[in-house]
Amino acid sequence: MTDGKPERWLELMGPHIRRFEVAAKFGQSATYNATGSAAMAQLIKKMATIIDEEIDRRRKQ
Repeated sequence: MTDGKPERWLELMGPHIRRFEVAAKFGQSATYNATGSAAMAQLIKKMATIIDEEIDRRRKQ
């Protein structure tokens, strides 16, 4: 952790992954309120940016 914040994606995504796994085990859907949806959107945007930047970096090599 850095400054009390998780630094690995698996750690950041852990609560969301567990939510999906529990929903799947019980044949249910995982849903989010507005706050949870905003947090998930922020995580996905950040991951997409990192992936895109890594692809660009590898292309330049």
